[in-house]
Parts: sequence; structure tokens; C-alpha cells
Amino acid sequence: MIRLRRPVPPSDFDALVQDAREKVRRTLDEAGELKEKDFPCNGWRRFKRAFEGPSTRDTKCMYCEGDPRACASLEMDHYRPKTALTELPPLAASVPRCVVAPADRGTAREVARPGYWWLAYTWENWVLTCERCNGHYKGNLFPCAGGTPRRVTQGCEARESPLLLNPFDDDPEEHLSFDDEGYILAKTTRGAETIRTCGLHRDVLQRARFFVAAHVGELIDAYGEAVTQRERDELLARIRALGASERPFAGMVRSIVWGYLGMPSDVHFFDVEPRVDVARSSVGGSQIP
Repeated sequence: MIRLRRPVPPSDFDALVQDAREKVRRTLDEAGELKEKDFPCNGWRRFKRAFEGPSTRDTKCMYCEGDPRACASLEMDHYRPKTALTELPPLAASVPRCVVAPADRGTAREVARPGYWWLAYTWENWVLTCERCNGHYKGNLFPCAGGTPRRVTQGCEARESPLLLNPFDDDPEEHLSFDDEGYILAKTTRGAETIRTCGLHRDVLQRARFFVAAHVGELIDAYGEAVTQRERDELLARIRALGASERPFAGMVRSIVWGYLGMPSDVHFFDVEPRVDVARSSVGGSQIP
């Protein structure tokens, strides 16, 4: 997961979703409850393209960063669930944050219904995710400090402290890291909750990240052994390409690179046309000039 810039909604967005919003409110007033079928899905699906990259090749899940062409299709997720809220058992205090056991989805229990229904057609509540992260893992989970809310009312979101990271509003690098084999690690409680909520530690992701991590390690080793400035510049360009925002597992690549090369993350080495003197660090007797 990496920090992303939220796309700008169309100027007539509120008008385009007004009918869907009114239908949901009317159903709740008349029936006293809401089901999944009560939310017109075209109200968010029609805007999916705005959350995708310039091309299919550049589009990936905003949670796991996996390539959907290799695993699952992409869909619009509601960061704050609309229909209901479920909760997993709390993380054991004795378990280090860097070790997060795979969540047993069968232990999740519903604690509130409906969910944040009034945010169903809110631009800021949408995230583009793969079907695995959303449908198989996150679903209606929304961990918060102090526990998942047992009842939600309009405006309560302003008083909450979500534990699930939002790539548009949070800097995942502050909460997540990776080792040189591609295993995801939690730096904070928010990182740990995000890992298990979205299943970011699932085996299929780990296997896919391993090959990318190994390639990054080879390039870093080659950089440390490079003799000429031209060789170093070429290797840096290849490393930078792997960590570009549109590439799969860019967050992992950056984490590994920062760990080995000591590049400060605020330099934005991967997202700005870099100068050669972007950072300095010792690697195998060499320095980034």
C-alpha cells in the first residue's frame, strides 16, 4: 500500500448520485432497515474509471497493490461499510505487532446494522480494490480505536479513529514495512489491523511479492558493486521503475530500497524525475551521488 492522491470528482457529482441517495434514505424510512440490494450499485460503478490508472496495465488494488490480471477483478469498495459492521476478535496483546496471524473469517461477528449508509454515495468513501481484499477479507470489517462502533449515526465518523489505513488519507509507510523476502510487517497497531482486515499477509500475495523483492535485492547488490557512474545511474533507473506508483507492490519495493539505501522517503525519489544527487548513503562501499 502506498499513499495516493484521490481523484477529483466531476463537478456535477452530487446531482448524478442524488436519486440513489434519496432511494436509500426512503427505503430506510419506510422499512427501518437496509439490505445490500437496496443500494443501487451503478451509483458507484459508473465512477470506477476515475479511480483507475491511465491504462489497464497501470491499475491495481489500492490495498494489496497486486496486479488484478493475475489474481482477481477490481471493484469499488466502501472504506466505511454501508450495509453492516462486523468485527474480528481483538489482537492478542502478547503478539508482536510485526507478527499478525491470518484472520479466521469465521470468527467475525456482526455488531451493527445498518452501517454508514449515508456515505454509500460519497466520493471520499470509495477505494478501488481487488475482489480478494474486499470480498474475501475486508467485507464489512471496520476496526476503530476502542472497538468497532455498535451503532452509527450521521456525523459520528468525525469522532472516530479508524484503525484501517486509507491510502488516500494516510501514509502507509508510517505503519507498514517489508523484509527482503516480501513478508509484510506492521510498525503500528493500525498497520497490524490493516494487514489482517485486508488479508495482506495471505500466501498468494507473499509468493508474488517474493519474486519482486528478490529482483530488487539483485539490483541493490549490483548497485553496490557498480564501478562506473553510468552503471550506478542505470541501476538506479531500474530500481526507480520498480517502485513507480503504478507498479505492483510499489510500497514493498520502496520499503526495501529505503532499508538498504537509506533514501529519505520525503525526497519522493520514485515519483519525481530525480536528480542524481537525490540522496546519499553507503552501500557496499559505494554511495548514491
